[in-house]
Amino acid sequence: MELTLKEIDNGCANCDLWFFDKTLQGMQKTGATSKPVLKNREMKTEVTLAPGNWMTMGGLINEKTEDFSSGKKVLQKTTRTKTLLAIRILPPANAL
Repeated sequence: MELTLKEIDNGCANCDLWFFDKTLQGMQKTGATSKPVLKNREMKTEVTLAPGNWMTMGGLINEKTEDFSSGKKVLQKTTRTKTLLAIRILPPANAL
């Protein structure tokens, strides 16, 4: 996560927020070497938050489907995960 403070206005922090996630999906063989295959996801937004208050963001959902066998049947199991981001801005003791 990257948070950039743009300004303080009326005691509130105006910020640019960039949340990014890189997940290893596997390896790709190229000749004698292998290189990682990454899945990149990101959220960008602007926020205004009063010091000491909390803000929660969500929206990065990951879904993974796996095949497994049970006797003679091949079944699929799907797992979903959701990433939530909680932010609290705390000013320096003498800032405001």
